[in-house]
Amino acid sequence: MRTGNPGRLLAMRRLLAEPKAAWRNVSALAILGLVAAFGFAMPDNPVAIPTSSTAC
Repeated sequence: MRTGNPGRLLAMRRLLAEPKAAWRNVSALAILGLVAAFGFAMPDNPVAIPTSSTAC
């Protein structure tokens, strides 16, 4: 691993040593992004599904 930045080198070593710990740090952000993506994909005005009481 070659990098000119000592902070980046330490971060890379830490990530390679414990990937689970690194995922724990960003997992909440990943889930939030997933929920936001589904929220934006939902239609603004969903079509009402007729039920047996409203159907003619």
